[in-house]
Amino acid sequence: MMTYSYYSYNDLFQSIENSFNDYSQKNKLNVTLRIEFFSNKNTTNNRYAQSSAIDQLLLRRSTKYDLYIFDPTYLKKLSSHFIDLKDWLPSEYIDSYSLKDIWKICIYENKWIGLPLFIKFMVLYSNSNYLKKYNEEIPTTWDKLLETGKRILKQEQSINNSTNYYGYNGLFPINNDSTTSSMCSFYQYIYSFRENINPSFPVLNSQIAIDALNKLKEIKEKISTDEIFKLNEDQTVKLMSEEKNILFSVFWDSIFPNDFNVYKRTVLPGRIDGISGSCIGGYNIGISRYVNDNYKKASVEVLKYIFSKDFQKEIIVKKFNKYSGMIELYSDKEVCSILECDILNSLQFIERPVTIKNYDEYELKVLRKFYDFLYGNETATDVLQYIVDLTKLYYMNLKEYPGKAVFIVINILYVLVLFSLLVKYIPKFSRYYTWFSNCIVINYIITSFFFIYSVLAKFGEPTMFKCHAYNLMIFTGYTMIYVPTLYHLITFYPKKVRYFEWIKSHEWLFIYHFYIYEGIFFLLAKIQPSFKVVEVIVENSKNFYQCRMDPSNIFGLIILFIEILFHAGLFLIIVILLFLEINDITNYSFVKGMSYILVFDIIGVVIVTIIRLINIKIYYVECIYPFIILGVFLVKHVYFLYIRLFLEMSESEYNQEEEHIIKKIHDMEFSSIKNIDSDDKIYYITKEDAKKLNII
Repeated sequence: MMTYSYYSYNDLFQSIENSFNDYSQKNKLNVTLRIEFFSNKNTTNNRYAQSSAIDQLLLRRSTKYDLYIFDPTYLKKLSSHFIDLKDWLPSEYIDSYSLKDIWKICIYENKWIGLPLFIKFMVLYSNSNYLKKYNEEIPTTWDKLLETGKRILKQEQSINNSTNYYGYNGLFPINNDSTTSSMCSFYQYIYSFRENINPSFPVLNSQIAIDALNKLKEIKEKISTDEIFKLNEDQTVKLMSEEKNILFSVFWDSIFPNDFNVYKRTVLPGRIDGISGSCIGGYNIGISRYVNDNYKKASVEVLKYIFSKDFQKEIIVKKFNKYSGMIELYSDKEVCSILECDILNSLQFIERPVTIKNYDEYELKVLRKFYDFLYGNETATDVLQYIVDLTKLYYMNLKEYPGKAVFIVINILYVLVLFSLLVKYIPKFSRYYTWFSNCIVINYIITSFFFIYSVLAKFGEPTMFKCHAYNLMIFTGYTMIYVPTLYHLITFYPKKVRYFEWIKSHEWLFIYHFYIYEGIFFLLAKIQPSFKVVEVIVENSKNFYQCRMDPSNIFGLIILFIEILFHAGLFLIIVILLFLEINDITNYSFVKGMSYILVFDIIGVVIVTIIRLINIKIYYVECIYPFIILGVFLVKHVYFLYIRLFLEMSESEYNQEEEHIIKKIHDMEFSSIKNIDSDDKIYYITKEDAKKLNII
């Protein structure tokens, strides 16, 4: 068995080894237990290094150790390396550790990874000498703790004129070896501010959590100091052992002997009476899944012995005065004569968020930012939002205000697009939309739907299909806007082509073909999406989801390649036909307009492609880029229906005026142009001379 702990438990582990081997020999189990024990007393490695050492052994599928004792912090990290104990141990063992939230430090994803050799939790140590001296009671709320501390400190300082007396130590050491204590202190403190006995943890960026941190800083500044709050475990024990310099202190249970009566242990205060919080920890034992079944069975015998009621009572409780995770023991009078059962039964446990991905890194980031608040000038609001952002993955949400606003806006845009199409049916303007048939109008309405509502695929938590569907909606929109263009170019193509002649007389059927192709693409995307959802973790900013091509999905990539090739081919054919018909006077206006629209689309596609290739890890850029395509579509729409109309009308009016002038000149025998020079002479020219001067 391999084990590690911050405090030296040599005697405890040696006792476990000896007592089990005696038990094994008496019962002829033919199993021998040997424990290799590491701590900060016999190695320079810290908790993270030791965790890494265990992890490395298991990653190599090492069979050097059958059993491991580990911190519940690494429940998730080590879960894949250990067997599920509920499949190997009799049910009564599992049931014994399923009470009072003890199971929360044993289970990950419904798998029993380990059982706690003993449990640890934090309590409030109150200096009974000073409380009796000033006739004060142990506080049950943080406000009472602050007021009691202020009164006693004021009287002590006035009597003894001493500045070396402190009201409270919250146990927030800043050294890396003490992160467990700091994180526990942080989480249990916020947990104690919840509004009722309900076990749910307050939302970290809620007003409750903000008020909690502000109250903690107020306590530190009024009855303590930065230096006291920063004391590590050894320094705190030394300070408390002096018995006269600290009034209240948060610390782990069972550190002081039972006959050390200077400090009274109670549950931690809360925001209101009856509400508290205590971080639960301990030392779990799990069995490696890499050893063979014979060693697993031998290891199970060890666990059955260690987690028996007799062992827990006689060794863990009576011999070493540790709290067992077997809750039924706390109804035993003998146990309660040794341990303070009333404390255990009153505790409101909270576990650290150990299931968070890369917990060690998360813990360090949380504490680093929290210290900026506690010992610096950061605000509680900013710190808590930062902590939320460490684990929260953002995406646009229709249930929140910005999402609702966007949904309303795109609905309004779609309605405006529909109404704007009525300009085609106004007699004054209808001649400028002769090629815009009713068939194409219906197609354009559907096209507008795909473009405008494509952004909705970016709302809500993304899935592989939604990632692919967004791209398909854009592709389909482009197809449906350019297929009518292709049809129009084909009808004006100057040369006779057999297939073109068929298309000219089958407009709807031609367009429906492309609807079918797009439908097939959507069906294939549903069956085999070519995109995957990845988490983009960003330092000091919002984390978010991003859709990326999945290189491991060969079939999906083939489908995507076919889609791109199909749409690129369609685009290329249109470009070629536009080039061939650029000099066709009868179709010049349409060709020119569509050329501008193609340029708009190229610009939009290039911008989006650059954003995706650069892979800018900014949440707001990820939110904005889908709207670039939508923006380009709206610009095209305005140009196509209105700007183009204005330009063609202006050009038509100019041409009509020019024709009118030319007609008048032709009706005259001589065209006269009067020009007065410095000599006030009048010159006359003939019609032939006017032609030479390009006047007619």
